[in-house]
Amino acid sequence: MLNTSDKNTTVIAVTGFGPFSGVTRNSSSVAVDELKTLWDKHADLCQSPLKLITISQIPVTYEAVGKVVDEIWDLCPALVIHVGVDQSANVITLEQQAFNSPYLMPDTCNQICGQDGCCLSDGCHSLHCGLNLSRTANYLNEIGFKAQLSSFPGLYLCGYIYYR
Repeated sequence: MLNTSDKNTTVIAVTGFGPFSGVTRNSSSVAVDELKTLWDKHADLCQSPLKLITISQIPVTYEAVGKVVDEIWDLCPALVIHVGVDQSANVITLEQQAFNSPYLMPDTCNQICGQDGCCLSDGCHSLHCGLNLSRTANYLNEIGFKAQLSSFPGLYLCGYIYYR
């Protein structure tokens, strides 16, 4: 179980995924681990009221994602960032929304989403990010990172974790 001991902290949670078919070293977990390393090197961040929680290798299963997401929401985070991998991408893609269904692609345990392909049986069609991702993408591009917006995270675990 994840924990934060101080009620005055602002929790930021960042997740990545473990290996899956054809991806033996998931770049999402590498990115999350690198973020944690950089964070820990800055004493001002470590001593601030911000608390970075990283989970870099969530197993690529609907069950594991559900458990981890429930633990994260128990922390009442101010911000949650899910990092995924798209082997065809050559830029940072900021997803603006995720969909409730249909999650019918089997996970690494050959299971599909347990709610007949829906994240939540009574959930709305889609969830939209409340952050100004356009501004974030522009900033990333200005400082030398290629970034773009997307409105379709796919219907596998990257979209599933976003919606959950």
